Amino acid sequence: MAKISHYIEYVFVLNLRFLILCLPYKFALFLGGILGKFAYFVDKKHRNIAATNLEKAFKGEKTKEELIKINKALFSHLCKCLIEFIMLPRIKGKIKNIVKIEGLENLHAAFKREKGAIMLVPHFGNWEIAGAVYCMLLPSRSNAIAFPQSNKLTDRLINKSRESIGIKMIYTGNAIKTALQCLRRNEAVGFLADQDARGDGVFINFFGRPASTNKGPVVFALKTGAPILMTFMIRQKDDTHLFVIEPEVVMEKTGDYNKDILVNTQKWNDILETYVRKYPEQWFWVHRRWKTQP
Repeated sequence: MAKISHYIEYVFVLNLRFLILCLPYKFALFLGGILGKFAYFVDKKHRNIAATNLEKAFKGEKTKEELIKINKALFSHLCKCLIEFIMLPRIKGKIKNIVKIEGLENLHAAFKREKGAIMLVPHFGNWEIAGAVYCMLLPSRSNAIAFPQSNKLTDRLINKSRESIGIKMIYTGNAIKTALQCLRRNEAVGFLADQDARGDGVFINFFGRPASTNKGPVVFALKTGAPILMTFMIRQKDDTHLFVIEPEVVMEKTGDYNKDILVNTQKWNDILETYVRKYPEQWFWVHRRWKTQP
């Protein structure tokens, strides 16, 4: 049975969604930027989480003033992401107008092997628009593994919105079997794998600190031979987006299974760190990424 707080949150989200869908797209984004500035001041919990993460990640590299500026920009960016996600069903037919794609040849090369592809979509830029781009590039072949939210009501609403743009959701519980079937059919399987994996992950180095990381993408790659591609949706100054498809993450195979998982998981996290350092205001710093420690 859902908690009363979950019902309140669900009703709030429904009303917010209704109001935003009544607005013109560009004005809604402008409003999202203003809402982000407000959210920075009222959401003390997530502001402090982001501030702590930023301070530890960039210790000795950036001044306090620079870190505060990044934190404020992060909140505006995230609120714009929310606006864009709510409006996705409306703008999905206009994706070509707001997204420029770079590295499309890497996607084509991966699918020529006919083993499917594991798409790593970190919580960077607007990862939800990345899903819409995949549906445009790979119609009927875009799948994503969904990790449930604590509020089942909003969780259903979020996944319904994702499915409305063409993504086929793979729900935890039967995820391994379904994902393997998708790869055998030469389809894409998307992972949002850059958050704390608790005791189920492997510890890699991320910004100089041990970070428990989902080993699933590398396990699937080693088992099936499917290539891993990292993708980044980078917000531009005019609120259009650059979608970058990185070259395949080349797997090291030494015969030592545990070592291979660790080494290859480190590889894709190194790529992620490079992008986060370049665009620090576009990563999801409000999550306790380093909560689990060895």
